[in-house]
Amino acid sequence: VKYCNSFVTKIIAVSAAVRDVLVDYGVKADRVEVIYSGSDPARYRTGIDGRPVREEFGIPADAVLVGKIANFYHGWKGHDTFLEAAATLAADRPELRFFLAGHLTDSDKMTAMVERFGLTGRVVQAGYRTDIPEVISALDISVNTPRAGEGLSGAVRESLAVGRPVVATDVGGNRELVRDGETGLLVKPDDPDALASALARLLDDRDLAARLASEGARFVRENLSVERMVAETESLYYRILDENGAAS
Repeated sequence: VKYCNSFVTKIIAVSAAVRDVLVDYGVKADRVEVIYSGSDPARYRTGIDGRPVREEFGIPADAVLVGKIANFYHGWKGHDTFLEAAATLAADRPELRFFLAGHLTDSDKMTAMVERFGLTGRVVQAGYRTDIPEVISALDISVNTPRAGEGLSGAVRESLAVGRPVVATDVGGNRELVRDGETGLLVKPDDPDALASALARLLDDRDLAARLASEGARFVRENLSVERMVAETESLYYRILDENGAAS
């Protein structure tokens, strides 16, 4: 009812993936405008000091930290995929530590999942955090593993902006942020082996990881700032007003 209402002139979709879902639901394509959500470049940028976060949780300075940021714990977020891949890597890489941040990532249910994968003592369960730029900066690699439901992942966009290499599952709008081999690596959802392989590739090839991180940060700066989002939204409003003879 909301999206197909004839009184709605335009719908702004935060990604082409969202636009395609709306069109599949019956919204006319010419009524949907894609304007990417932006990040605040003053808050999400390269060069932020992540050491205080590491010190808070007793993570050694020489540990390699791989983390997953999710705004809340839910089955479709793919924490199980992340932890199963982590277990595969942890067996042969004692330097690896893993980090979970987001609502309920410090819950008993999550602790039981960590134990089930044999990762007790290797995973920080940080719970809800407000210092996300610093948390991301504490990571060596940022991972996004949903099995569905991503319109345009803020965690991916912000990780790129902060200058961290990203591995993400190819769902929703992730491929619009993570251009495989250019701004990050994409893997199939629900495939912990593929995720472990992609992570191993970055862990073993730090030049590749650095190049992807640099290109990802540049991509966000040039295409996904709040200023650009506001300007494109304002331009759309004026265009609609002009088309309807209401612009002064």
